[in-house]
Amino acid sequence: MIERVFRHRISPELMPMSTDITIPFPPPAQTGILGILSVVARWGSLLTAAALAAVVMGSAPPELMLTATPAILADRSFVSYWRIRRS
Repeated sequence: MIERVFRHRISPELMPMSTDITIPFPPPAQTGILGILSVVARWGSLLTAAALAAVVMGSAPPELMLTATPAILADRSFVSYWRIRRS
């Protein structure tokens, strides 16, 4: 509304009025979703499991779990995989 008043005050010859008639677009066709697969792997969980495996196998000292676990669990980064299947 304000735009029309502004255009009319400046100069009707330089800026022609736009029409209110528009062609409606049909809604896009949507297909049904058959299935969704979502996998989230947290880096902290993976690193804790790797450190625990190293301690259990004897290739790392037990102090590794005490020193690394708080820092590893404080990390909130993750990898996410989404797969959406449509019909």
